Amino acid sequence: MFITGKFQLKDEVKQDIQSAINEINEAGGEIIGVQIESSTDTEPIKMGNEKLSQLRAESVQSVLEQLGVDVEIEITTLPDQGPDVYSSGMDSQERTRTRTETQQYRYVNISFIVVINVETPPDGKEGVKTIVKKHVSYELIKLGKVSKSHGTYKFNQKSGKTVKLKACKSKRKGKSLPCAIW
Repeated sequence: MFITGKFQLKDEVKQDIQSAINEINEAGGEIIGVQIESSTDTEPIKMGNEKLSQLRAESVQSVLEQLGVDVEIEITTLPDQGPDVYSSGMDSQERTRTRTETQQYRYVNISFIVVINVETPPDGKEGVKTIVKKHVSYELIKLGKVSKSHGTYKFNQKSGKTVKLKACKSKRKGKSLPCAIW
């Protein structure tokens, strides 16, 4: 979602967020809330992980507002997560290897709280409709590439598991949707 140590969202992530909002709107949904959770690992950075985590969450909030999402947005920051495996004397190769070990602690999750009104006629009563409210949860999960000798795999930052690309699908109401990958 971000360049290492930075907090500006990449353009493709903004497009993925816009696509999720469009899908919610097309389903007749109304976004009634958003939860943003921003986490960093323990790698020391100049601005500090607490500030980076907050700035990343605020960057997502700003994009949502630019896209017309005008609801309460709850932000949770989780700086300095995971093992403290960084040291000041690390060379770039050691730092890269350590970043691979701690990547599951560097993420921003966006959860949309959505209400979809579905009109259904009650049994035996023509012309009368009942509104049924259903809650649907959308979640954008960052997946990063992991190279393996037998093809392309993806590392799911949330679960910490590596899966084959063909398994990267999500389902909503019987429809198979491509995963949001950035």
